[in-house]
Amino acid sequence: MGLSSECIVSAWCAAYIAVLSIAAVVDARTRTFPNRLAGLLLLVSVAYSLCGRGIAATVRDALVACVVCALLVVIEMVWRSAVGCVGLGMGDIKFLFASAWCGFSVAVLSFAAGLIALGVCALVFRRPSLPLVPFIVPFQVLFTLAA
Repeated sequence: MGLSSECIVSAWCAAYIAVLSIAAVVDARTRTFPNRLAGLLLLVSVAYSLCGRGIAATVRDALVACVVCALLVVIEMVWRSAVGCVGLGMGDIKFLFASAWCGFSVAVLSFAAGLIALGVCALVFRRPSLPLVPFIVPFQVLFTLAA
């Protein structure tokens, strides 16, 4: 008796959510998104996407992620050069890139919602900066499960 494709997709979804959660904890504690964790998230994102959505959707989202994240890196470099301080962290862009392979629209909506939540918390608690990934992950999980 083999595993059904639904069971395999569900297992990759659970792995994806687990890695997202680990990323949120790591960023909250260290304010970093290590390359190894980014690689793991990318691997799980690709596997989950291939099993659940197929190769065409995965490749499309990968190409869009490459272009958008490259533009974000350029914008961030210009920002740092012009203003002299960090705006968006490179780890946050790595996170968006790795998670976008699993669904670009979900990743971007989660990223935007996380930025808004971070801004509200920064204002309420009068903090000049906070780690972004812990604010993105709850939305990413919610939107992933809803999709």
